Amino acid sequence: ADASSIYSAFPEITLANAGDRIELTGSITLVRVTTGGENLRFGLFDVNGRADTTGWLGYFVRNGSGTGVASIMERAAGNTGAFTSTTGAANVGTAPIAGSVVGPTASTDTFTFTVVIERNATNGVLINSSLIRTDLVDFSPVVEILDASPQTFKFNRVGFQGTTGLNADQIQLTNVAVTLVPAVVAPPVITSMQFTAGQFEVGAVGMEPSRTYLLKRSSDLATFPDSVESFTGSAAHIFVDPSPPSLRAFYRIEPAQ
Repeated sequence: ADASSIYSAFPEITLANAGDRIELTGSITLVRVTTGGENLRFGLFDVNGRADTTGWLGYFVRNGSGTGVASIMERAAGNTGAFTSTTGAANVGTAPIAGSVVGPTASTDTFTFTVVIERNATNGVLINSSLIRTDLVDFSPVVEILDASPQTFKFNRVGFQGTTGLNADQIQLTNVAVTLVPAVVAPPVITSMQFTAGQFEVGAVGMEPSRTYLLKRSSDLATFPDSVESFTGSAAHIFVDPSPPSLRAFYRIEPAQ
């Protein structure tokens, strides 16, 4: 298992709005480890249009140990290194950890791991990670590390590496999952409705500026098949239906999918 890497594709996830987050979870068993330095790496990546394993963007975790700290590494734009290489990567945050991943059970232990990347309201990302051994020691207790200028909000690969220095006979991965958790968005509040010069206007507030909202129209209040205006960019807006029906219509405002 020394100097081994594994990666897998998943349907592309984009953190399009503030509060959207991507979560990597699972468990990993390190069999007969003899060295516990910062040699286990795992993370979420964007292949960035590349056909090989170099030049990817994204983030990976390096475990903490008795001689170092856990760290979150970001792949730099234009890098030419492999996806978990520290060449072409910048350290965006650390967390201290005492002890070594060499565990109390004959140097073979299972860890649960997480990486959570969440887009914030200022177009940065907040990153959390953990690598928790069966005795509940966390070897990557990173909490809300801010990257104010992320290289990507798009992710389509998960990857792992055990470097030469890990000295593991085997690395076993179980129940690995990647999940998109969309932001919970409060609905907009309609503040006004009126006819103006033959048009019907609907005023609304409480919108998320980074989201696109639609003014939808219905003739029966059962379905809303007609999108009459879309809007992005502000918390308040007056939506306009330029050609309202002559008999009756019902309106609602909703986030675009």
